[in-house]
Parts: sequence; structure tokens; C-alpha cells
Amino acid sequence: LRSRIAAAEAGVTQAGSLPDPQGTVALSNLPVGDLSLERSPMTGIQFGLRQMLPYPGRLDLKELAAGQDVQITRAMYEESESALVREVKRTWHERYYLHRAVEVARLNKRLAEALTEVADALYSTGSRPQQDLVKAHVEVARLVDRLVVLEEQIDRVQARLNALLGRPPGAPLPAPEVSFEPLELSAQALEGVAAESRPLLVEAQARVERAETMLRLARMNTRPDFTLGFDYRLRAGSEMDPIGGQDMWSFSLGANLPWLNRDLHDAERAEAQAMLDAARGQLGAARNRVREALDNALQAAARSRRQASLYAEGLIPQAELAFSAARAAYETGHADMTSVLDAFRTLNGYQESYYRIVADHENAVADLEYAIGQRLR
Repeated sequence: LRSRIAAAEAGVTQAGSLPDPQGTVALSNLPVGDLSLERSPMTGIQFGLRQMLPYPGRLDLKELAAGQDVQITRAMYEESESALVREVKRTWHERYYLHRAVEVARLNKRLAEALTEVADALYSTGSRPQQDLVKAHVEVARLVDRLVVLEEQIDRVQARLNALLGRPPGAPLPAPEVSFEPLELSAQALEGVAAESRPLLVEAQARVERAETMLRLARMNTRPDFTLGFDYRLRAGSEMDPIGGQDMWSFSLGANLPWLNRDLHDAERAEAQAMLDAARGQLGAARNRVREALDNALQAAARSRRQASLYAEGLIPQAELAFSAARAAYETGHADMTSVLDAFRTLNGYQESYYRIVADHENAVADLEYAIGQRLR
């Protein structure tokens, strides 16, 4: 796309330039059966030059349309770049979540192993059944399996991120840190920013403007182009030549007659008008897509923000207390292993879900940045 911008820029000069002049050479008025240049005063070698001159304003409109092509191509490049940045960010956030999920699983695996030791000690004294020890071992195995799955997912995400960055799949990457900074933004303000900055909308608007230019060009096609001509004839002269073989020159002015081909030009105008209508429809559709994406991202960010606060300030602390209480009750014989494991799994799920919510919030911010075409941080 960057190369296509350069190509489009080179096309601006071409569009505003006159067509190449034409040169001609002719053996003029040679008698049939005799190639002599001296038999007739009309005979000669004629050199000609022709230059087509478009109707005034036509080249200006073509150059304007070519410049609008540059705007369209540049907006396409910026839209592609913005989409790539969003994909890199979303992949980075997924990697962040997976690394934090691994940390949670490893921590909880150690807790499960400690719980296994408690169950083993109580079983050895006969105060708890062997079934409790088996359940504790199963919980450790479940977490080991979870770690295997998460680490495999990390490998895939890292390969994806390196591919997006144009790097080898196994290239090293830094630790995936994310600064969780909840954002509260106005949809109305962001819509105004998107109208000015989103490359998709800039491209769609440029396509409308180019279609308007092409309609003006189609209307101008009913006006003629002109051709200037200059000829110079070298003459050898003859006995009958009243001017003794003197050279001659000629000047001509020609024009095409577009009003004699009205059906063609009516169809050109109808085509240009239809293309303009299509471009305007595409602009409206693009605005609707951006507005929908903006609303969805704002709702996702607000939902994640509320959930993160709920988990960090309520659910996780309460789940930690519930697990500690269940474990203490189990050690004193006032609770069974099932209650302890239920509390443990609830805590485990809340801890992992919190990091999922943080990643989702940052993904929503990345989607917002893509929707409006600007960075928010």
C-alpha cells in the first residue's frame, strides 16, 4: 500500500499533462507511376506537427481526480496500519492474560499441594478418609493439566504476535505487562473525533469527492477538444511552378464534435451519477459501521471496568476469606474436603477471570482507538 501511494502520486503529474505531440512525414501529391518530385508543382515532402489541447478545465479536473486517488490510497494505507496495530495490541493483551493465568494456576497448584499434605496428615491419623486425599490429588492433577493447556496457548499466541510483527515465530518477546487504566469517555465526543481521524471515513469521503469530480468531467465531455496542426512542405519545383519551387507551410485547427455522439455522453453522465450515488451510500454505511463499533467498544470498556472493580474489591477478597475459612474448618474437622475444594475452585476461577476482564478492557480500548483513528493513551 505504501508503494501504491507513490504510484498514485506519480499519476497526478500524468493526469495534468498534455498528451504527447504527434509528428508526421508524408510524400505529398506524387504522380501515379512516376516518383519524381519535379513533375508537378503540387508534389513535395511534407513534415507535420500535431498537438491535442483539451477543453479548458478538463486537465485541471483530471489532475484533481488523480490527487483524490492519492488521498484514497493514503487512507487505505492508514486504515490497514491501524488495523494491524489493533491486532498487535489484542494479541499482546491475550498473551498478558495467558501469562497471568499461568501465574494463578501455579500459585493455586502450590496451594493444592499444601492441601494435599494436610489431607495426607489427617488421613495418616485416621481422622479423615482416604477419599479426601484422593480428591486433593485430583485437584493438583487438574491444575497441572490446566498449566499444560495454558502454556500451549502461550506458544501459539507468541507465534501469532511475531508473525504480525514480521519476526520469526520463535523470536524472543518481552514480558507482557499491561497498565490497567480504566477510561471513561463520551460517545458523542468520540464520534466527532472519528469523523475527522478514522481513515475508513476519510477514504469514503475522498471517494465521494472523486466521484463528484468524475461527474463534472462527464458533463464536460460534451465540450470539444482541439487539435492544433502545423505542416511544412519541401518542394523541388517544376517548369509550371509559378513560385519556382518555394517551400510552403500550413496551419490547422481541428475539434471533435461530441454533440453528434449524444448517446455516448449521456451514458457517461448516467454512469458517473450512479458511481456518485454508490460512493455516498458507502460513506453512510461506513459511518454506521464506525458508530456501531464505537458503541460496542464503549459498552465493552464500561462493562469490563465495572467487572474489574467488582472482582478486585469484592469477589476475590471474599473468595479468599471463604477458602481460608473452609480450610481452617477442614483442619479442625468442621468441614469436608468437598467444601474446601468448592471454595478453592471458586477463588481460582475469580482470580483468572479478573485478568481476563483486564485484557478485555484493554482490547476494548484498542477497538476504540481503531474506531476513532487516534490513540487514547
